[in-house]
Amino acid sequence: MVEQAPQRPKTIRDQLPELGKPVDEVVLQVDYQIIEHFSENLYGSPNKAVEELVANGFDAFASEVHVFIPGPQSPSRLLVWDNGESMDIEGLKALWWIARSAKDEGDRIRERDGKARKMIGKFGIGKLASYSVGRVISHLCRYHDDLYLVSIDYAQIHGESGKPPISISDPLRTPIIRLSNDSAKGLVESLFEQRPRDFDRLFSQKSWTLAIVEDLKVEDLPRGRLMWILGNGMPLRPDFAIWVNEEKVESKLTKEAVVVWDLGSKEITENVKARWEEAVRDEQFDPPIEFSTELGLDPQHPEESIPFVRFAHLGKVWGTIRLFDETLLKYRSADQGRS
Repeated sequence: MVEQAPQRPKTIRDQLPELGKPVDEVVLQVDYQIIEHFSENLYGSPNKAVEELVANGFDAFASEVHVFIPGPQSPSRLLVWDNGESMDIEGLKALWWIARSAKDEGDRIRERDGKARKMIGKFGIGKLASYSVGRVISHLCRYHDDLYLVSIDYAQIHGESGKPPISISDPLRTPIIRLSNDSAKGLVESLFEQRPRDFDRLFSQKSWTLAIVEDLKVEDLPRGRLMWILGNGMPLRPDFAIWVNEEKVESKLTKEAVVVWDLGSKEITENVKARWEEAVRDEQFDPPIEFSTELGLDPQHPEESIPFVRFAHLGKVWGTIRLFDETLLKYRSADQGRS
């Protein structure tokens, strides 16, 4: 008796002909080895994949991002739904640029409606992190009055579908589908076993992007651990909030830190100077560094004088260093969302 390989679950990509009309296409023109390196080596953590998708929402000036991990609401999918600036046809093409990104232009500080944000994502490779979670990723976008859908099957990229891996000479082409409002709403509703409380409000917003990861490779994404990572790794602030399975993410870093330093702190400046002088003696670095302060360096706090260190090839760098009495590499059972 010949044992048959397990059948892949039906995904959005399998439904494309039923959902709408192709209006253009995405061409993924890059060597397979580059994708393999970034998707599996650089972004090997499922939690990192979720963080990268949430970061895309922040960079798009979203005020809220809703994450639904596999569970009662959506058992077989990871969903990341943000209300930021979405993508039209050209934007969806640019989304799948690999190793370059529209975010790389200028000083990476964007302004909208009198507000500024420092972009988090870079290089155009963050979406590849989703491969650590699932084999198919789709983006459904509301852009003004239009709804567009693109679905990428990593099996086609990696040559798992009976064809050789994609390369620069043999790129992957996948359609951009335009959906009607009813078709898009029916599709999004079908992703949930339990409809979110804010479903109608989220769907009716004038701009949003829903990232859908399917054919999952992970059996479990512990909610408590993911909330801890997002709360400590993302810039939570009055104009940006995150929910995981409809529970709001709160930052704990500022409350739990034993000591907080910035680049004006004596301990930090002395340590950086000593390390830099060692590197200069070892002929690893030559240019000098400079410590100073500048009013309005951080666009989120224009009234504050921010201490920074200037590196010849990086420019001005500023930030905060926090010391904890427990390692951040471990977490308690309560952080896992388990009893």
